[in-house]
Amino acid sequence: MTKCVEPKKNILTGEVADIICQCFCYYAEHDKIKLAAFVVMPDHWHALLATMDDEPIQQRMHTIGSWIGKSVNSVLHNSQTKWQKGFYETRIRSSTQFSYVMNYIENNPVRAGFAQTKED
Repeated sequence: MTKCVEPKKNILTGEVADIICQCFCYYAEHDKIKLAAFVVMPDHWHALLATMDDEPIQQRMHTIGSWIGKSVNSVLHNSQTKWQKGFYETRIRSSTQFSYVMNYIENNPVRAGFAQTKED
């Protein structure tokens, strides 16, 4: 999954990034999602996940988006941005594709110059 702010502005930092991380961690810790990788970038986030209950992915993303939205919408409003409608979804169909997407997510901060290695 990928979710962006529109227009693209570097506002998903600090406390806002922490809230997004807390949301994903909460759902993973409560066995609602299996989280393989995620990253919060200044203007978007990526997550490689699967639902762990009967909740369709669209509904789970709506719930996650509502939590994040309620917590950070004032920051978006003050920055004259908003969340994109919906989200970008890539269905994983093979272990090769899974590895590729996980590597892409983990190396996103490296490509953007925010980290030296994906471990950073």
